[in-house]
Amino acid sequence: MVVLLLYRQCAIIHYVKNGRKWGVIVGFLRKFNIKKLSESPIIKIEKAVKNIDEDLDEKFQNRNVLVGVIRNQYQLDSMLKNNFYHIPIAQVNECAFPVEYVAIYQSKKRYGKKSGIRYYGKVESCSTVPRNKITEIPKDSNEKYIYFKISQWYRLEKPIEAKQMDKIAFSTTMYLLKNSKTSPELEMRSQEEFEFCRILTDKIKYMVKKRIPNGDDIVYKDYTIKLKGGMLCLYFADVVEYAIGYDVFLENPMNVIRDIFDYYPEIK
Repeated sequence: MVVLLLYRQCAIIHYVKNGRKWGVIVGFLRKFNIKKLSESPIIKIEKAVKNIDEDLDEKFQNRNVLVGVIRNQYQLDSMLKNNFYHIPIAQVNECAFPVEYVAIYQSKKRYGKKSGIRYYGKVESCSTVPRNKITEIPKDSNEKYIYFKISQWYRLEKPIEAKQMDKIAFSTTMYLLKNSKTSPELEMRSQEEFEFCRILTDKIKYMVKKRIPNGDDIVYKDYTIKLKGGMLCLYFADVVEYAIGYDVFLENPMNVIRDIFDYYPEIK
């Protein structure tokens, strides 16, 4: 047994070697029962409750940063020059208020190598206005928008890599904005979730880079993640929940992370 300390918390890691082989699962988003999980090397990660840094965990709760997309370079230039951000009020139903900061999300599809989250600004004031009242970028529409006046824009020291985003806006914390490597990490809800995601994504990124198709199993409570043949297979007990490619996982790891952590509400 090898014990590895992970950012002020303890993760217990077991390596188990054996000679059994595991058959490749074929299919996508299918559930089927198997009599017994084939054995393979295992990394077992368990929550060490007593070692949780409560002060750090609280930094995941104050979601006062609104992350919002922009359509094009003209919009970005105008916002940075005129110190504002605007978004349809219908797109912020799931966002937390009050908003103290706005971060700009530049999609990979529109910005390519210049994509990601590079800028964030301190909110001076916000108001609800008809779209045609926003004169910085004129548009003849009466749709209701939220208009944020920004006191100053800042540039992140390291841009946050843009991944798949299925919404126009969402809320995050300043801690996550300053410490995330990729955009899905901005939606992490706890220290445990954040560290678990980092371990899994870093491992799969390394495997993809080195063209390693198979990896050690990763176990968390009743869930087992098997990494075989370029596929991530999620098991709950003895049931396969689904299998997805490494590239699909890396584009939006929160789908897998939430499947695991939503089952254990006490660790949110």
